[in-house]
Amino acid sequence: MSTTTADSVAGGRADPAGDEAVFSKVSWRIMPLLVICYFTAYLDRIDIGYAQLQMKQTLPFSDAVYGLGAGIFFVGYFLFEVPSNRKHSVDP
Repeated sequence: MSTTTADSVAGGRADPAGDEAVFSKVSWRIMPLLVICYFTAYLDRIDIGYAQLQMKQTLPFSDAVYGLGAGIFFVGYFLFEVPSNRKHSVDP
């Protein structure tokens, strides 16, 4: 039977104060990055809407054609995102 590191360090008892300190430190490090990523994704979605407004003035695209193009963009993004993430994953 194996014991976890936390069990062996705390003598078999969990340390709630230590857990809170770790979660707090991790949250302060990760949350700014997540907020920046969320903001960037939001701007990306808005940019597609602005692109539609610009293209409607210069190109004779209907809403259906624009929707098809945006859908193809999303499918391409999804198809290339999975292999990219797979490349960066660590396999044991």
